[in-house]
Amino acid sequence: MSAEEAVRTTWRSIKTLALAAVALGAIVLVIAITHRGGPSSGDEKHATANLSSVKLGMVEPQIRQILGAPDSIQRSETDGGDKDTWQYHALGAHGASYRFVFDHGRLATMTRT
Repeated sequence: MSAEEAVRTTWRSIKTLALAAVALGAIVLVIAITHRGGPSSGDEKHATANLSSVKLGMVEPQIRQILGAPDSIQRSETDGGDKDTWQYHALGAHGASYRFVFDHGRLATMTRT
């Protein structure tokens, strides 16, 4: 093989590798875009099916496991004990906000806001 043929063969190999890298990059980009907004972070952050699993009386770790971390938490102290209010934004199929109030660590109320 002459030096000129070796150079052509090398350039063909480089072009093939570059095209393969571009194709792989395109595939990764498509995967990233399609999974970006999918169920949680698959990431509609909180799915409607999960919301229907929430029941009054559940404890905070159960709710966090079902819905993920809340968007905000407020703690208030009352004569009857501590109450935590968790707020989720864009929850469920229609993107509604929900407020969950925990009394002594158990879910006492769930309100669509």
